[in-house]
This record gives sequence, structure tokens and C-alpha cells, in this order.
Amino acid sequence: MTWRERIQAARARGRFTLEDEFDAVYSWETCAVGEQASQYGYDVIKFRASMPSDAELRRLGGRAGFARAVESQRFDDAEHFLGLIEDRALQLKREQHA
Repeated sequence: MTWRERIQAARARGRFTLEDEFDAVYSWETCAVGEQASQYGYDVIKFRASMPSDAELRRLGGRAGFARAVESQRFDDAEHFLGLIEDRALQLKREQHA
């Protein structure tokens, strides 16, 4: 299930699951940034020391962004940050292939 689908399911049931929270908060590989890395490749979304190399992705996906929104049960904010993460990932892909 994608993060977009997880947000939709959480909104329908009224909360994110504990698994959603864990995946968003405790691992870059399973959060929205990791989802983009899986989609575009780890040559586009690079990781160093288990964290995204790109500062903007760290900010958007981290404790002040996507992870916090999921942990705080804020569906609209989670969706907003997910969109920003997707936009940044696409920008990185375009820059790499320019």
C-alpha cells in the first residue's frame, strides 16, 4: 500500500495505525521519502548513514514534516507533505537526467 493509500485509509477509519506511525517516524526507508526512493531509484534519492542526502527531503519527511503529521494524526498535513516530497523527488530525478 502506498502512502497516499495509507493516508486515505487512515482518514476513512479516523486514525493512522501504529504500523503507519512506526513506518513514518522510525525509518527513512519505510517513510514517504523511502517510497520515492523505491519508485525513482536510490541513484536519484540518495541516502547516507540511513538518511536522505538531500536536506530538503530530510526536512519534508522528518519530525517537523511528514513524520510529525502521521504521528499527530493530521491527515491533511500528511497529504500536504507527501505531495511536497513527491515534487522534490521528481525535481531530483529531472536534475539527474538534465
